[in-house]
Amino acid sequence: NYLNCSSFHPEPDGSWKARKDNFSAFHFLLLDDLGTKVDRALLKNLKVSWAIETSLGNYQGGLILAQPLKNADEVTRLQDAVIAAGLCDPGATGATRWARLPIAINGKEKHKSADGQPFQVRLVALRPAARYTIEEIVSGLGLVMAEGNAGVQTAATRGTVGEPVNTSPAKEVSPA
Repeated sequence: NYLNCSSFHPEPDGSWKARKDNFSAFHFLLLDDLGTKVDRALLKNLKVSWAIETSLGNYQGGLILAQPLKNADEVTRLQDAVIAAGLCDPGATGATRWARLPIAINGKEKHKSADGQPFQVRLVALRPAARYTIEEIVSGLGLVMAEGNAGVQTAATRGTVGEPVNTSPAKEVSPA
């Protein structure tokens, strides 16, 4: 069982695919391999919105965004800064990033128990009210954002204060 960090527009034929071309908005930042490859002390005082143990001593942590990012280039810049800071697996990029859900297993052979059972993924922390602006994440994690044309969305660069500018092309979605 998985959840995507982003939401997507449907394909022209009405089907749904998690592809960059269909990107609509990025809703949470996923930090992967906390506790094994990534030192949890790097989170400093920032508390994850949730933590899921995906294999023994290895966690995925989510940071829910207060306002979704609607520009895929900004998502890439944020993820690149997280990876450069050593806070995530270098392969954890892109707006189509999948996160595990707690009602699941990790079926990788190396994570099976002595009796051959897959590792049962489990929720270890849940703070749904812990939501962060990009500025809070950048500051809280000590990230260095690369320069780019898109720029990090701030109150000064939003169309309406509190509402991010939607740079995705509008697409009709059938209520059915």
